[in-house]
Amino acid sequence: MHSDSKLYCVDPWEDYEEYPEYKNQQSSIYNSFINNVEKSGVKDKIIINRGYSNVEVPKFEDKFFDIIYIDGNHEPEYVLEDAVLSFRKLKIGGIMIFDDYGWGGPDLTTRGIDGFLSGYHKRIIVSGPPLCKESQIFIKKKY
Repeated sequence: MHSDSKLYCVDPWEDYEEYPEYKNQQSSIYNSFINNVEKSGVKDKIIINRGYSNVEVPKFEDKFFDIIYIDGNHEPEYVLEDAVLSFRKLKIGGIMIFDDYGWGGPDLTTRGIDGFLSGYHKRIIVSGPPLCKESQIFIKKKY
């Protein structure tokens, strides 16, 4: 890992109505995450922003990140919102990775990611279609 590298994590670690399978588990999930950070050997390089992305992401400077990995709420409006807010924060030439393309069928992550790809098609290079269902999409910011 480069000496200047940092990993910024944004998550509220709160229950979502859309994900009942995780109800009342967020405290345990958060504690497990913190435990893993502590054991990682690079704790000083991991910055945790506990909160919702629509509040936390705008706090970063524009063109701040080299890489942004989006894996949040799978409802299309939240995927699209995360992408639009994060795109400003991505450096020119930076990479944005969308997780779970295809997750839950065509009306969840796919719809939100496709909306972003369509709206920003002039400003990005898409790195190939997903190789399989529930895969990742990589884009590069041109300008």
